[in-house]
Amino acid sequence: MDVTPRTAFGTGVTTRLWTLVAGVALVAGGWWLRTPSVGYLAFTIAATVASLVFAIVQPRGARRWTVAAAVALAAEAPVNPAALAFVTLDELTSGAPERGVVLYEGNRPFAWGGRLVVPPDSTNRPVGALHSPFYTVLYAVETRGGRRAVAMAVAYAEPPGDQLVPAIGNRIAQEQGLHAFDVTPGSAGASAGAFVVTEGTDTLLVAHAVAPGEEEARLSALVRVRLSGALLLALAFACFLVASWRRQRSLLGRLLPLAVALALLALVPLNAFSGSGVFFDPTVYYSEVGGPFTASVGALGATAVVVLLALLLVLRRGLRFSRRWIAVPIALAILAASPPLLRTLGGGVSPPLSGVAVELWLGWEIALFLATASLFIGVAAVGSAGLG
Repeated sequence: MDVTPRTAFGTGVTTRLWTLVAGVALVAGGWWLRTPSVGYLAFTIAATVASLVFAIVQPRGARRWTVAAAVALAAEAPVNPAALAFVTLDELTSGAPERGVVLYEGNRPFAWGGRLVVPPDSTNRPVGALHSPFYTVLYAVETRGGRRAVAMAVAYAEPPGDQLVPAIGNRIAQEQGLHAFDVTPGSAGASAGAFVVTEGTDTLLVAHAVAPGEEEARLSALVRVRLSGALLLALAFACFLVASWRRQRSLLGRLLPLAVALALLALVPLNAFSGSGVFFDPTVYYSEVGGPFTASVGALGATAVVVLLALLLVLRRGLRFSRRWIAVPIALAILAASPPLLRTLGGGVSPPLSGVAVELWLGWEIALFLATASLFIGVAAVGSAGLG
């Protein structure tokens, strides 16, 4: 009797190819669901068509389920052109938050993407400018057949609109150190040195640069110089710390660079960098108890890190007193001072009116945690020395 096992349906070369192609189509479909884009969608459709071709040439016993899988994959890909249009317009505007695009089918909006700050229905020229109390927008219109595309870009935003929508002119003013731009529609008020946007013989807008005052310009230049100097100083200190700790093995030799770090924190005006981030902004955190060491949440966090490193070094080497009983009043003094000190440090928190961002909340929590940990480890170091 022949006992050779029969070959199951669908184990040939075409089945292996179908398995590979269908698997690729499934993964591509998953990527498209995660990140809808034309590239992923096109790849999914191509792989689905290939899987359908291989499914048709399968043996009869396996063809039913392979074709069903291919049909299900084909149904997963959207055939609605509006969905594809939305995906395409989102990709066109993803790298430019000041742009927006609307696609019209007749007089009805068909798809749109990006950010629109003024109604695009009032665009009646191929290229033009729209002005509102807060925004100046440039636009271009392209018509093909029964469809019309309107592309818009925010050229300039007046306060407080500049806090809500990024604009090209505001970004240029910030990069060039200008105070602002004075934007007027048409050619009214155009003078030498003005930035003029024209289309043919028509003037769309005129922008005059508003330079900062002498004192403000001097302060801005000083802040830039201080920021560059502080970054270079931090890099130099990091190299100094590594070089010192590699050569010095004694406790005093390890503590000396940390003393230099505290001196730098006391000398460098960290609050002058408040415009570069909330971590050095005294309006969101300030406590007088530590002077420059608690003048901002960044200063408090950096000080706590340095003190914590010093305490860990002392614990590692072992703190010793000539008489052990001296450790008792020191430990009691730290314990007694800890609650009012932490209460004072916590009182330096000042939430901004615009709301608390995640990074600011984390900065508060981490800085106060490091300060608390330094106090606890200080008590542990003194207590262990007292107990021997």
